[in-house]
Amino acid sequence: MNQQTYLESIINSFYDLKSDDFKKYLIGGLAAVAILSFGALFYIRTTSSALSASIKNLHKLAAESDNLINQYEKIKKEEDDLAQLLEKNKDFTSLKSYFEQFIKQNQLTPEAGWAETATIIPSAEIDKFEKEEIEAVFKNKTTQQVVQLIDVIEKNPMIHLSQVTITPEGHALTAALTISAMRESKKSLEE
Repeated sequence: MNQQTYLESIINSFYDLKSDDFKKYLIGGLAAVAILSFGALFYIRTTSSALSASIKNLHKLAAESDNLINQYEKIKKEEDDLAQLLEKNKDFTSLKSYFEQFIKQNQLTPEAGWAETATIIPSAEIDKFEKEEIEAVFKNKTTQQVVQLIDVIEKNPMIHLSQVTITPEGHALTAALTISAMRESKKSLEE
């Protein structure tokens, strides 16, 4: 009953108001409700926009994380494969010595100075390994001889052709080959 009397007193106070006062209070009340509604809508909109931007950023970061994980797994697999290959071919000490043996076995004569072109390049992806490269030029070769040369090199899993430049010279060809091989880095062997 106490509640009913309280509500009745509020209703009675509205009845007791003059018509102009009632309109003022009604307009004021409606204006307050409208301002509060617009304020709530503005808050909800800005909050939802910020949350939406955060969610998009999280999706972007998740995709970048997945990409990094995939790159890591790829590099790790390459490292494991290379370590297995080096373990199987322990007699492969350097590209330079392999290439000397290779040209003797295949009765090839590269242009002089190929041994001085040997360079060691640290691996950008895997610190444990480094890349050794040799540049050799073979002159006066037929197309068939160049193809056989490239085929023999590519069949060996330890070495790769990094670059091949073939230029015609009269009825013969000149093949400039950059041959590379991965090996354990000297830092890795010392540790």
